[in-house]
Amino acid sequence: MLTIRDISIRLGVNEETVRRWIRNGHLEAEQSGRTYYVREEIFERFMQERDNLISRTGPSISTGFDLTTIGAVTGGVVGGPIGNTIGSANTLSMLASKRKLWDDFSINEKLEVLEKAKEKLELESQKIQLEYKIAKMDLEEEIRNLKEAVR
Repeated sequence: MLTIRDISIRLGVNEETVRRWIRNGHLEAEQSGRTYYVREEIFERFMQERDNLISRTGPSISTGFDLTTIGAVTGGVVGGPIGNTIGSANTLSMLASKRKLWDDFSINEKLEVLEKAKEKLELESQKIQLEYKIAKMDLEEEIRNLKEAVR
């Protein structure tokens, strides 16, 4: 069972975003007291549906690079607040498997890493735009429901 916090960390989103998905029925959860739990298989299905939505709206790019880690190995050239929102455990293993520090990378390898990081950032931007659209639609639906209740 996953908590809201577990899911927010895995996806790199705010805990309130996960709560909103649960409230709006996008993500099925069980409640025990004040805590929500999501079954692993339900979370996996949610992720598949989410990935399908993203892949229909733009290219699916799986780079395995993390801007925070790239920022660390490049001496902070890439990273910062935006980099902190993008996460991938593959980066450390990729860098460790090559057993290279950033300074040991060839120019072509550095270009490849930075290009893939740029692609990942563009995908993250698309994801944020989709989350914005979902939130906007949820608000519009709530407004319609309240207006109908007033009538």
